[in-house]
Amino acid sequence: MAETGSHRGEIIKRSFLLFLMVSKSCGNPVIYNRRHSDLTSIPNDIPVSTTELLLDHNQIPEVTAVSSQQMTALGVVSMSYNLLTDIPDLSKAPNVYRLDVSYNRILVIDPARLNRLTNLDTLDLTGNSLQTLPSVPGPGRTLRQLYLTRNDFTVVPDLTQLAPNLELLWVEHNRLENVPPAALAYLPYLADVRLGNTSLSGFQGLGRVDQNVRSLLLRGNPNLGGLPQGWFPRLDSIQTLLLQDSGIQTVPGDLCLRGELGMNFTLGLQHNPLRCDWRLRWLRLAQLAGVTITTETNCQQPAPKPWKSITWSELGYTGKWLGTRMYW
Repeated sequence: MAETGSHRGEIIKRSFLLFLMVSKSCGNPVIYNRRHSDLTSIPNDIPVSTTELLLDHNQIPEVTAVSSQQMTALGVVSMSYNLLTDIPDLSKAPNVYRLDVSYNRILVIDPARLNRLTNLDTLDLTGNSLQTLPSVPGPGRTLRQLYLTRNDFTVVPDLTQLAPNLELLWVEHNRLENVPPAALAYLPYLADVRLGNTSLSGFQGLGRVDQNVRSLLLRGNPNLGGLPQGWFPRLDSIQTLLLQDSGIQTVPGDLCLRGELGMNFTLGLQHNPLRCDWRLRWLRLAQLAGVTITTETNCQQPAPKPWKSITWSELGYTGKWLGTRMYW
C-alpha cells in the first residue's frame, strides 16, 4: 500500500512539473524545427527558451552539448533518423521529459548521460543496434514508456533498477530468445508489453509477468510453443492477449475465467496450427461468456476449418450445462 502511494505521489509530482513547463510555454511556445535540413552538427542559434527541439532526418553523428547555457524550458528532444552513436548529452536541459532517438546507430548508451535525465517520461530507442541497456539506476521513478523495437536484443533487459515504475515496454522485432525470470517480475505498474516478431522459444520468464498487465502482445513467435497451465489466473487485469503466428496448438482451459468474470478480453489466435478437439471445449463457452476471439481464427486439426463453424459435437462435448460453467 505504501508503495502504491509512493507511485501516485511520483505521478502527481511529474504531472505538476509537466504542467508548469507547458504553462510557461502556452502563451508563446518556442519550437525549433530544423528537420530535413542536412545538418551535420547541433546549430548554435537554438533559443534558450526553446520548448521543443526537432532535428529529425539530418546527418548529426554526436551531441556533446545541446547548448552552452541552461535550457530549463526544453521538454521534448526529437532526433530520429540521424547518425547518433549515443544519446545526446542533455546536461544543460534537466527538464526533458520526452527523448526520441529512434533510427540512429546507437550501440551502447553512456550511463552518465542517461542518469542526467531525471525527469524523463518517454524514451524511444526504436531502430538502433542495442544489445544491452545500463543496469545501474537511470532516470529513476519518472520513466514510464520505453520503446526498444527493432534492435539486437537477444534477452529482455532487466529494467528493475533502470525504470522501476515502467508502464509500457515494447521490444518487438528483436532477436529475443528468452525472457530472464527477473526481467519483468519486479515492474508492478507494467501494463502494456509487446514482445512480438522475435525468436522466443518458450514462456520461461513470462510466467513472472505482473498481474497488472492489461495488454500482452506475443504474436509472430513461431517457436513459442504451448501455453503453460495456471498462467492465466495470475493475469488478473489482462484485457488483450495476441498470440497470432506463434505455433499454438491448444490453450489451457483456465483462460475461461476471464469470461466468467465478465471481463472485456480479446484473444488473438489467427494463423496458429490449432487442434480443435475436446481440449478446446472450454473456449467455446468462454466465447459465449464474453471472451472475444479474433476473426479468421482457423483450426488445422483434425481438419482445416474456421473456428466459428466448429460445433459442440466436433469438440467432443459430452457434459452438461450448469449456470455459466461446463463440466466434463
